[in-house]
Amino acid sequence: MNDEAVAALGVLLGGDAAVPPDRLSPGLRRLVAEGIEVRGDVVVWAGKGQSGASPPGIFPDLTGWERSVNGFHLEDEVPVEVATTDDDEPLIAERDQVTLLRQGVALAFHRLRSGEQWMADLDRYELEKLVVVEVQPPTPCG
Repeated sequence: MNDEAVAALGVLLGGDAAVPPDRLSPGLRRLVAEGIEVRGDVVVWAGKGQSGASPPGIFPDLTGWERSVNGFHLEDEVPVEVATTDDDEPLIAERDQVTLLRQGVALAFHRLRSGEQWMADLDRYELEKLVVVEVQPPTPCG
């Protein structure tokens, strides 16, 4: 989590600051209801990734392929206000950015693979609020 995301979510204040207060938005609930599939070594939204090249296709690794196939814009599925600049760059109010961040954290998934990583130094992104979620199985107690 970069510093911008930590501050926006109030992570250092404790509690469940990253959890969306109203759960997932209806658009994201629909996406989840369609399902997630494990196809061999990749994880995809049900119905996605069935056309085109097999993984990893033109990507250097399976993580890059998954990111491309599963990618979508949260603001298309979460009710927030989005304006655009003259250069077609999105303009999203701070309040709505935090809403998108919480929804994204609640929804995040992809398979972790040794030697593959698609986000490096999060703090080099000074304007964006970024979170990488890694859920790993618990290690047995000794």
